[in-house]
Amino acid sequence: MTGTHSILDPIEAGLIDIGTTLESASEKEVKLAVHRLISDPKTSAVLDFLSRHATHTPSTAMGHEIRLWVLRL
Repeated sequence: MTGTHSILDPIEAGLIDIGTTLESASEKEVKLAVHRLISDPKTSAVLDFLSRHATHTPSTAMGHEIRLWVLRL
């Protein structure tokens, strides 16, 4: 669909960087890819895709300290 933007595209790119894809990634790999995406000043604008109700909490994924994003309704 032309003109449609999704947070999944940059997450997929981050997963490819760590040697996997969205289809085959583990939950921890996805968490790490999202953390790297939102922690990098060059790509942190993807936060605009998250709900204004989203918050984060410290967590660990694949041995890395991450911010785990949670949607609070």
